[in-house]
Amino acid sequence: MVIGLSACKGDYDDWTNPQNNPQENAITIPGYTATAADNVNLNNAGDSVKLFSLSNANLPQGYKVENNRVVLTPQGDGIKDELPAKINAGLNCKVDSAELQSLVANAFGKRPTARSFKVHVYSDVNVNGDDVWVDAGEITATIAPAAPVLSTKGYYLVGNFQDWNANDTKYSYEFGSVDPYENPTITFKIPRPADSSKDLNFKILDLNAIGSWNASTVLTASVDKVIANDGTEKGSLVDNANGSGNNITIKATNDKYYEITINLIDQTISAKTINDPELFLTGSNYNWGGTTNDWLSMTPIHTTDADSVIHQFWKIIYLHEGEQIKFAPQAGWGGDFGGDNINDEAGSGAAISGGNLKITTAGWYIVLVDRSTKAISIMKPNLYLVGDASNGGWNIGTEADKFTVPTTENGEFISTAFAQSKSIRMCALITGFNWWRSEFIVDAGTIVYRGNGGDPKTITAVEGQKVYLNFNTNKGEYK
Repeated sequence: MVIGLSACKGDYDDWTNPQNNPQENAITIPGYTATAADNVNLNNAGDSVKLFSLSNANLPQGYKVENNRVVLTPQGDGIKDELPAKINAGLNCKVDSAELQSLVANAFGKRPTARSFKVHVYSDVNVNGDDVWVDAGEITATIAPAAPVLSTKGYYLVGNFQDWNANDTKYSYEFGSVDPYENPTITFKIPRPADSSKDLNFKILDLNAIGSWNASTVLTASVDKVIANDGTEKGSLVDNANGSGNNITIKATNDKYYEITINLIDQTISAKTINDPELFLTGSNYNWGGTTNDWLSMTPIHTTDADSVIHQFWKIIYLHEGEQIKFAPQAGWGGDFGGDNINDEAGSGAAISGGNLKITTAGWYIVLVDRSTKAISIMKPNLYLVGDASNGGWNIGTEADKFTVPTTENGEFISTAFAQSKSIRMCALITGFNWWRSEFIVDAGTIVYRGNGGDPKTITAVEGQKVYLNFNTNKGEYK
């Protein structure tokens, strides 16, 4: 009689239709119940894991279990999705590990914390050719998703690019309010080793354990190999708790930086090499860029921090009457432009002509170019001494520290005499920027621009001497 009242369709369509309630169609059999298996940690699982056991011995004669299914409902705090999830468990009461991982991550996220689920177990039972859906009861399962244990604060890189100083956290990524289990991809920009012929070697240390090579969350290479530096190859990472794991190694480069991308959940790493943005100038007086040497490099305005995008470039240059110039992001054609939104503060008569920047009045100028917007400013070449040896000290831009400007292309800019024998610095004052963002020195007879580098080398002046600058040859001297 029970079978007659409770027979189900053989294809069990109700199971896959989320609008139906499976409990309404299932019967119970006295003594036939599910028992919870051990807690599940999906980090240690194979292709499948056992969630429960069944008391098959209590089935009546002629009853044969053909399949098992479960409905999992998340319990407790931190639930992201409360909807129950359905999954097959087969005859062996095991569920697919990947499918279970997806369900747990959807309900709670990927953090490897043990989570509680209410698990309702159903069996597909065949009785003399008829199909019956049997309710085997409800159990509680504890399941931890597969994911590495990550730092709660962030990571930093230590390697041969910074002398393996484990206390140096300059190249770091701090999570802040970002959950690395939800946003696991992090990126670092680090300089190449001083010797560009050497491969990059490093490890990934935990900001929670600064200076420690042995923290459980330190990441190293799973195998000793060199990873390509063009982003085409992924290396695998492992936790290293004893400091003896393999270094992560990236192929050497002539470029200035490596961009390192790490997926903390997948534990993979890749790298590509990059340079700072550059800008070059060529034109009618430079063979229209016929060779690489016909492109003049411009100097970046110093950015305010290491992460700022470099986009402003400047150059002190003598421009000729009728001269036409263009700019490009490399020493060659491609992406070139003549400029836009011309701001002629110096009276050069600059204007766009045939896609080029054309000059009307010859003379020495500072040319400032925004690489992103293509805006151009042309300013007077106001150069000044700065520092302890200057007349105004650190009072920037005083007339007593201003250089004279030559009237010829090969002429020299000449400073006033040094007031005392102390350190000296120099700058071009560019509208809208602090002096140190466009400073320079003369070192060993060459004009050296700060650009986007650190503080320049300390040069001690001799009282009464002057500095002579030839920007046509990029040479200078103190005398």
